[in-house]
Amino acid sequence: MSQLSLRLYQLARALDERFVPNVPPDGIKEGMTETAKGEAEKQRRSRALTALAAVMLAGISDEEAAERVTDRWCDDGIDGFAVPECQAGPPVIYLVQAKWSAKGNYNLGNDDVRTLVDGFQKLRTWDDLDPQNPIRAFKKEIWPVVNTPEVKFV
Repeated sequence: MSQLSLRLYQLARALDERFVPNVPPDGIKEGMTETAKGEAEKQRRSRALTALAAVMLAGISDEEAAERVTDRWCDDGIDGFAVPECQAGPPVIYLVQAKWSAKGNYNLGNDDVRTLVDGFQKLRTWDDLDPQNPIRAFKKEIWPVVNTPEVKFV
């Protein structure tokens, strides 16, 4: 097993143990074929990777990070977010876009980045977010921070 394969295996196992049980299952189709099962696993790990990024960036708990995974078909490019509670200086909102690759070779493309930037712009006004976007459930948490003049988005 190559070093990359070993590291990816270890990361996949950590994601499966720490985050997969708590990330939202909405929209993940569990199929009967190996291909369908593999796609479902990839989606769960992408969501788990989003939660891990939120933990690493914002220092929030695993459970809180998993709750803030918004990765769905209608997410406006924002797979997750985090707002650290204790901050010195201006408030920060972390927006996360993550994709799992079992080979470790996925690169965000222009369309991924464009969609995330568009989602960020929609988040600034809230009105243009997809009506089904899961981030809407967190408006009471996010909106006061978004409206803070010094807010930083990362």
